[in-house]
Amino acid sequence: MYKLVFKKDENDYLVNLVSVKKPSHVILSFVFSENGDKPDFKTDLIKLASHIEQDRNEDNTFNLEVEPLNEEQENNIIFKTLYTVFTKFVESFKTQYKKTRDKLEKEFLNWEKNNN
Repeated sequence: MYKLVFKKDENDYLVNLVSVKKPSHVILSFVFSENGDKPDFKTDLIKLASHIEQDRNEDNTFNLEVEPLNEEQENNIIFKTLYTVFTKFVESFKTQYKKTRDKLEKEFLNWEKNNN
């Protein structure tokens, strides 16, 4: 199980992908610097998506969740924006994953019917 957590480190806002079992080990980090540095979304979002998997036994359960902001973060517009953006990305990915899976299953069943 993974989660996205939000942290502040000096002049940087961090969105870290961590394992629930080892929360101190950062698997992937998105660094948003007050000095203008931004993460490479072209590769980093693909890396993030590669960690999102559906539970084999539960249709609506995935192995990645976005950790809610704490009270202090809730009052910070940057944290709120990052939370909104990453939550939308994760939820959109999960929704699209389920739609694609369902479509492929349907097409496969139709193919099996037509070829048996």
